[in-house]
Amino acid sequence: MDRSTIADILQEIIKAGAAVVNAQTDIEKLKSKITGIQAERARDPDMPGLEDDLWIYTGLLQNAVPTSQAAEATFRAAQNTLQLAQNRYAQLQAVIEKMKSPGEWQRRGKADAARRTRQQQQRMQEESNKSPQLFHTFCPQAPVEVTETIQQWRQEIKGAFADYTTMQTFPQPPVQACNNISCQATRRSLQACSCNIRAAFMGTPDLSLKKERLAWHPDHFSACSEQYHVAFKQMAMEIFVVVDAMYNEQK
Repeated sequence: MDRSTIADILQEIIKAGAAVVNAQTDIEKLKSKITGIQAERARDPDMPGLEDDLWIYTGLLQNAVPTSQAAEATFRAAQNTLQLAQNRYAQLQAVIEKMKSPGEWQRRGKADAARRTRQQQQRMQEESNKSPQLFHTFCPQAPVEVTETIQQWRQEIKGAFADYTTMQTFPQPPVQACNNISCQATRRSLQACSCNIRAAFMGTPDLSLKKERLAWHPDHFSACSEQYHVAFKQMAMEIFVVVDAMYNEQK
């Protein structure tokens, strides 16, 4: 353990902190966009395209939450690694000094040990003050194991997507309890929230997000019968924004 190792860890913290800031910036931009769309809808409820835009940006906002969480987790892990490295470095330095002069450590006494502790705490506090302020989010994810429910859902998708023109039942993603406030407050056509949708796709083995992104594109559902195509297109839009976000994350 040497100073170069600590310097490398500091570089990782800087990169992780930048990722957190970028994720928070994306969230704020999406919030601002949603606010603008809502204002336009209040001024002119009949303006075409506003509802679709609102669904898209709301879905993107919900999917930005896990990205922000992952960035925060990486940042925290790097901070913990730095603290451990600093502690180890201080311990090694103390051992080296003790080996140079066996009686030196005892002669310094409690006052010298206290001084070292204060210096270390001061360095840690200075590094903490330089850290970016985090935007705390909470989005519990549903389990991603392959369940019978997910397998049944995939069978429903296969049957429904075989011919969009004859489709009469929309394959609803599995629903599980979600405590995400954003999910609870969002108006949607599906019973499943974006966290449920993401978990369902993550629990699907050998998944091709590229193919899923194409299959769930809302334009396909225009081919459904007049009785269903409006509702199905709205539901597909909510799933598409989640799959599109996962696809872009994978790239």
